[in-house]
Amino acid sequence: MDSLPEPFYRNILADFGWTEEDDRAAADQLHALLPAHDTFRHVGTELKHRPVATIVGCGPALDDLEVDGLRGIVIAADGATGRLRELGIVPRVVVTDLDGPQAGLQWAADQGASMVIHAHGHNMDAMHLVPALGPLACGTYQCRPDDALHPMRNVGGFTDGDRALMLCRHYGVGEAHLVAFDFDAAPSPWSGQFDPATKARKLDWARRIVDRVAAEGRMGVVIH
Repeated sequence: MDSLPEPFYRNILADFGWTEEDDRAAADQLHALLPAHDTFRHVGTELKHRPVATIVGCGPALDDLEVDGLRGIVIAADGATGRLRELGIVPRVVVTDLDGPQAGLQWAADQGASMVIHAHGHNMDAMHLVPALGPLACGTYQCRPDDALHPMRNVGGFTDGDRALMLCRHYGVGEAHLVAFDFDAAPSPWSGQFDPATKARKLDWARRIVDRVAAEGRMGVVIH
């Protein structure tokens, strides 16, 4: 289960009224902007078989994040980069669909973080930001896997946070600690741009994906 199981993906499309054609158009657009060589090797160097990783989400608990609450390698979900910057912590990997505050994303890229940029049918207008995110940028997508999109990958996941978890799963991380994953809370300012009408449903799907990975037992999942 690297990509989302097909029924999962189809149900998400149906829930939000989205189309795979739009997701594929976004994937093609991102593919054209990324380096032709496989920059995922840098992500693999950071994550492969790590015993522990901390994925930092964008929930309200992010305001209370402290350095000693981070274990192992640090992965940021999109806008969490801003809070990590305040704490002086450079994430080694950032997972983003480009809707988080741009200053934090650009800072992380400038510090050498691997930027895992996601393509979906509703972020094509943000793709112009990709070239500025540095030589370590790589891409993920959520439509049907296709060799023509190489070196981009479909690692599964839906929101930035649960997609970061699926990335850890893909690379064999032993245990992932999830902080500021506040599935039931109102969105925080760290979330950047979001649609209030759909945010709660997106977080519900994120919870389902996290629960599925945890139940699978292939890797440890600890939610703080």
